[in-house]
Amino acid sequence: MERNSLLIVRALAGVLLAQAAPAQVASVSRFVQDADLVVVAKAVLVAPNGTDASINLQIERVLKGAPGGASLLTVKAMDRPMSAVPDRICGIWFLKQLKDGFVVIPVEHAGPLNSLRIPLASCAPPQTNSYAAQANAPDKVLSEIAESAEASQGLDGQAMTLYRALHKSGSALETPIVQRLAASSVADLRAVALGLGMGEGQASALNQAETEIRQVKSAQARAIYVMTISDFTAPDGVPALGRLANGSSGSPAADLPVQRAAARALKAIHNPAALNVLYVLLDHADKEIRENAVSGFSLFRLGMQAGLTGPALDRALLSAAQPGSSTSPRSNEGIHLGPFASAAEESAAIGFYKSWWPRNSGQAANPGASQSPAR
Repeated sequence: MERNSLLIVRALAGVLLAQAAPAQVASVSRFVQDADLVVVAKAVLVAPNGTDASINLQIERVLKGAPGGASLLTVKAMDRPMSAVPDRICGIWFLKQLKDGFVVIPVEHAGPLNSLRIPLASCAPPQTNSYAAQANAPDKVLSEIAESAEASQGLDGQAMTLYRALHKSGSALETPIVQRLAASSVADLRAVALGLGMGEGQASALNQAETEIRQVKSAQARAIYVMTISDFTAPDGVPALGRLANGSSGSPAADLPVQRAAARALKAIHNPAALNVLYVLLDHADKEIRENAVSGFSLFRLGMQAGLTGPALDRALLSAAQPGSSTSPRSNEGIHLGPFASAAEESAAIGFYKSWWPRNSGQAANPGASQSPAR
């Protein structure tokens, strides 16, 4: 058991490295919660000062807190902007009050002032997504972002910003916003709506996204699809995921990033249909997709609950590595997660599953079933 645990822990390290992705921007609700003052404002003067900078903000609207009646507020940016050129583009600023004044809470790592605020297309108050003065601060911020994304047709990264703001927001505004986006003529905005639908496990959203991917040219829309397809783990999505992973959606637009995203999703769906697709992907031309196919079979044999991704999967793998775990496979042969260390390692793992699945695919392929394939 000790050797088996060591193998699983080593496999866990491999899968964590393989699945590591650039840190996502924190949720809007988290920024609102952490801020003492949230305003729509434009920077009229940026004055670098050593390792930080002073920024004069002309306040257009207050979304949370009170600036003490001031329409012009001087705040400090601890990460010095790289440019002293005034930025008069409106944006949402999240500010923390310290003893000597307000400090900017950066929203992402980017160039000059982009790292300090969420840019807006206009300083004008929202019309389509209007809100009452007594609305809560997170909803006000969400309304501002949605208005900006729709007004700008999602350009300059605003569709992605809106997707991140809406994702798991829990806001009552999400439904009407998504309904408008889904009916939009703009591909980037439709991608936001479909991405959110896929996040809720809607096969209809995945099927429509598959159709969109065949013709969409926007890099931003494709990035949203790749990100959201990766996390689609509902079993009824297997047919579409299989077509996307195999590049058989009828268009060259089903390119490698999309195929990889679909393969990552399939490895978390432990039903016979998904395992049948993973079996085909063992022969895919792309090494990362072959790795995901092997990982999918390995996760099944480790007894991982279907649909686990991210931290939940990490915890399950660590639990499986504990002495006395009941989720260990009968044999460690073929168990491999993450990148292949060598061609020989890859050949052994793929060869194992090419033999193992045909022998076991005729039985119930469900970790919770009374008769499941040998693991």
